[in-house]
Amino acid sequence: MEKFSQWRDKGTGIAPFLPHPSSTFSSSESFVLLKILNVLLAVVSCVLKLVVLIPYTLIHITFIVPVFGQTKFRQVSLKVILLVVGLWFWNIVVDGTRVSFWRLTNGLAVQKKQSPRHGDIILSNFVSPIDPLIYSALFDPIFAVPDSDGYIKVMSLFKVSLLAMKLPETSLDKPGSISFIDLQRLATKSHKVIVLFCEGTTTNGRAMLSPNIKDNLSTRELAIAGARVFPASVKYLPQDITTPLPPRSSIHYILRITSRWKAWNVRLHMGPAMSTDIEDLITACTDGICRLGRIKKVELNVKCKSDFAKAWKKNR
Repeated sequence: MEKFSQWRDKGTGIAPFLPHPSSTFSSSESFVLLKILNVLLAVVSCVLKLVVLIPYTLIHITFIVPVFGQTKFRQVSLKVILLVVGLWFWNIVVDGTRVSFWRLTNGLAVQKKQSPRHGDIILSNFVSPIDPLIYSALFDPIFAVPDSDGYIKVMSLFKVSLLAMKLPETSLDKPGSISFIDLQRLATKSHKVIVLFCEGTTTNGRAMLSPNIKDNLSTRELAIAGARVFPASVKYLPQDITTPLPPRSSIHYILRITSRWKAWNVRLHMGPAMSTDIEDLITACTDGICRLGRIKKVELNVKCKSDFAKAWKKNR
């Protein structure tokens, strides 16, 4: 991969945009029979999961969301979808407290002073279309993502998941942005938590991109509003569920993750609320995300990904 060495971080040598090889159809199996068995299990897994997922997702969208949209039942329904996909093993830690996947719904499993409440902001890394599903199932938040020009956009769960499967948007692609204080007021009014994917695009989970946000968090305004900011890190094992580059299509991605007949491990760690006395709160939060996720912060940013994607497509 020397041809892509210019998109490696100079300080760490990490290439955050290189895709992971498939863990389902690995070339490590030396016996032909094992390879055939692996393919058969993948096909069976894909068929069985889709037979359950397609009708259940339709029921979730057409019935559960309209009828139970503002209740915890909608979040439980999302958790069922995640389990059917294959996310079975969960390691969720909120402020040093291990939390059950089924009990964490709007912070009920931990003390209120530890978990985010309405109007608070969760700054997270961004690695796959599954990330917003996880946050939606746990916190039912408002999603916000900065575009490649650094302007923050409010997005729905569906649009954030789609964003993880395509290149970053510019302000010209989707005009209209929102400031942090207006976003915080919107969340307080709607009694929701904010999840901000501060990198603006997905990576392979090996590093944290430099945040691309023009509007800095005003600690004074946050203190007046009583809002808190939490760093959070999402990690998967194996990591081929990530989308550092856009897949061929959303259908191709769904087939890829449903064909895995083994389970994924999900690690979601959320740190304590950051002190509002810090001058550069976004930088402090990204450093916190790196500590929680045990990853390195790199100098590459969202604009580097667009250049890398062009070079990758040209050389494939």
